[in-house]
Amino acid sequence: MIKRRIIVFILLFALAFLAVRPVAAEDTPPGGLGEGDLKLGGGANTVSITAPNDITDWVLRSGDNSRASVFQVSADGDWKLSATDSDTVTTKGHMTEWYGGNYITSPKQLENPMNVSAQTGGNVTAVYEVKLPAGGIIALGGTTNLDEKNVEVAFKQPVSSIDEVLTDGHRYKIVVTFTISSYP
Repeated sequence: MIKRRIIVFILLFALAFLAVRPVAAEDTPPGGLGEGDLKLGGGANTVSITAPNDITDWVLRSGDNSRASVFQVSADGDWKLSATDSDTVTTKGHMTEWYGGNYITSPKQLENPMNVSAQTGGNVTAVYEVKLPAGGIIALGGTTNLDEKNVEVAFKQPVSSIDEVLTDGHRYKIVVTFTISSYP
């Protein structure tokens, strides 16, 4: 999906670039250089996000588990925040057995995928909960005037009675990818 958006953006940019040419003044010979600024479109917003450190001390218990983290968002316009698990081979949205710096061969996985959501408040205008791996938009927000504002993100992990307890330094892990961009 992201690759398709990038290709579409590149094609649209290329077409816009080809369609725009400087206007020649009377004293500019044909094929000569034009002068001035050329504004294409309305201009993109400046957006950034700072993620907190990894969550390494989350003790999961049977039932519903949730853990919040605070992200810092800076934007000079409307923005959207998305969450996904881009690992469609090993984790596929599920916390997966990890040991010694790697996912192990034939790993155990929690039965249920992780859900991610944002919390309302501050300059967050809409929130959504998504299920990994596909994920999607978890928050829409407005300008922060480029000041960093807190956005609380909740990780929800159901644990069933058939999920196995890991021992000997093995643990469950998942990498969630967050993307912020201007909106709409």
